[in-house]
Amino acid sequence: MLAKITSWGDSQGLRIPKAFLDLAQMKENDEVELIPQDNAILIRRCVRNKPTLEQLLDDWDGEYSVSDELREWEQMPPAGRELL
Repeated sequence: MLAKITSWGDSQGLRIPKAFLDLAQMKENDEVELIPQDNAILIRRCVRNKPTLEQLLDDWDGEYSVSDELREWEQMPPAGRELL
């Protein structure tokens, strides 16, 4: 399949037919990685395993503690526009 690199704002773009994306198991808005390789460009879909909220909170025991640095910050006098 042939394609042409064309101007797209301040960048250049390449139109990829949907049938070609289907063959590559990609779709619109997929995040891809561009890799220069031996006078070619390899386009690879990024697979990121974003953790769920449950996974992020797995290790949390339900307790909240304030660090010493935060306690020091809370003791600072007001300054600037927050006085309004």
